[in-house]
Amino acid sequence: VVLELQAQRAVELGLDADEGFQAAQQRAEAQLREARRRELARLFRTREVLDKIVVGEDDARRYFEANRARIQTQLSVHQIVVNGRAAALAASARIAAGSPFEEVAAAQLPVQIPGQTPWALPPLAWEQVPTEWWAAIDGLRPGEVSAPIAGPSDRFWILKLIARAENPAVTVELAQPRIQAVLKSLKFEERRDQLDRELRARASVSFTSP
Repeated sequence: VVLELQAQRAVELGLDADEGFQAAQQRAEAQLREARRRELARLFRTREVLDKIVVGEDDARRYFEANRARIQTQLSVHQIVVNGRAAALAASARIAAGSPFEEVAAAQLPVQIPGQTPWALPPLAWEQVPTEWWAAIDGLRPGEVSAPIAGPSDRFWILKLIARAENPAVTVELAQPRIQAVLKSLKFEERRDQLDRELRARASVSFTSP
């Protein structure tokens, strides 16, 4: 209450014309507009995209049959993660020249702790494997190393397949909830991209200086 009374008195005295106050108010208003924009966009994506996606049992069964080999497989993988194509090609060249994969992986870490091997991933089920990996993983035999794989935000992976273990106990019934979640995510991205293109095509955008 006291703050509000002080603020009202400041306006009466014309202090709201102070340059420092005006600049602070403009920053606050810009932050409010950005927060409003983000929240409305999130609500739009939820109501107009996510909530309208339906993935049924038949969709899950078709996906299972088309991807049975992947779904019924568990992978053991070592990875090297670098930023930028140049760094990825350099790491790949070192491995091709004979440097052990693990040595090159360790060299990418800012800090090395004896006995720890963070490049060795725990066994991965199919839904834990990044989409970008599959084309490379499908063609590898245990012990083989992939070429650099491009990911988002200029990230690159180099993978070494350690083992591929079949698990036929994973049935369509067991996998169905995970399949439906994966399909819903894929359909969300596809529908979101489609809506983005439609919105851009209809938009009239102009930029003004502050």
